[in-house]
Amino acid sequence: LLAKLLGFKSVVENSLDAVSSRDFLIEFIYVTASAALTISRISEDINFMSNNQVGVVRVPDAYASTSSAMPQKKNSVVTEIARARSGTIIGNLMSAICTYKALPSSYNLDLQEMTPKVWENQRLLKETVDVFRKLIEGLDVDEKRSCDLLVSEFSTAMELAEYITVSMKIPFREAHHAVGAYVRRCMEESLDPKSQKAHSILISEVEKHGGSTFGYETYLSLLDPRQSIIKKTIYGSPNPSNTEKMIHERRLLIGRRRKSVLEEVSRLNSVSSELERFEKEIIGGERA
Repeated sequence: LLAKLLGFKSVVENSLDAVSSRDFLIEFIYVTASAALTISRISEDINFMSNNQVGVVRVPDAYASTSSAMPQKKNSVVTEIARARSGTIIGNLMSAICTYKALPSSYNLDLQEMTPKVWENQRLLKETVDVFRKLIEGLDVDEKRSCDLLVSEFSTAMELAEYITVSMKIPFREAHHAVGAYVRRCMEESLDPKSQKAHSILISEVEKHGGSTFGYETYLSLLDPRQSIIKKTIYGSPNPSNTEKMIHERRLLIGRRRKSVLEEVSRLNSVSSELERFEKEIIGGERA
């Protein structure tokens, strides 16, 4: 009856475990730390991709500030603070574990020091997620710069090797050697991968390994990062249709979990109302 009145779904049978276990607190703190770690890593991705050398992402001005000393410098405030907050959240996890590890069984007042870690982590994570969501929505991605970087760094070299293997029936090992030699020569001569000369070098290396020539237009299409992504149709690939499907499925999952949380909140509200009603029955009226 008491468990039901207080909203618990079951009773902890062992009394020693009931008063001494704080596994649920540590699990909650760990979950917040895990989420904070993910946000911290995404923050570092954004910081890297938005620096002047890479420049494929622009952080909205509303979530950045100017340097107090360097007029040209733009500080990504949200991502930098998010990284720091992840350290605080992880620190609270370590603090809770260290408090818990040395306690004997049954209740100890030390356990009171764990509860504030729960509320602080909940507050820090919620504040960070609320702001971070708006930052992500406002990110400006420079698609042209992204494609140019990918091409200049020979990021689609694998596409070339696969094409040579499939279309010319050459062992992948040979195709790998041919493309590797082509990349090395282009880098040594500082060639634009899209140039006719770069194409000629690739054909030369392919022929050395028993392959044949193929047209310049085909070569350019193989260099195109967009085409590379579209060709990837396996489960979990970055193909746009797959990505849209993953986003859709995760939104459905979020919807189901939100519904579950709201149902639990409703249940607890009902429990609270029932507890108040029961209290009035015992004391015989309204509380003074």
